[in-house]
Amino acid sequence: MLNNKLDIADHLISLGADVNKYSDLYPPLYWAWICERVHTFQTLLDYGADPENLLFLLTIKWQEKSLHISERHRMMLRLICKL
Repeated sequence: MLNNKLDIADHLISLGADVNKYSDLYPPLYWAWICERVHTFQTLLDYGADPENLLFLLTIKWQEKSLHISERHRMMLRLICKL
C-alpha cells in the first residue's frame, strides 16, 4: 500500500516515470525543492534526475533576488554536491 508521497513517487518511478520530464514548466527536482521535500529530492537524484536544470533555475531566482534558502534547501544542495 502506498502511504505517502514518497511511496507514490518511488512507485511511479519504478513503473517508468521520467524523473527529468518537465511539469508546468519545471523539472521534478524543482518541485521537490520548492516543497522542501528532502527525501523526494534524494529519491529523484537516486533515480538519475539531472540537477543541472534545477541549478539553472536557482541561478535565475538568485539573480532576481527571489531565492530563499532554508536549512532543508541547504541539505538538498549538499546532496547535489555529493554527486
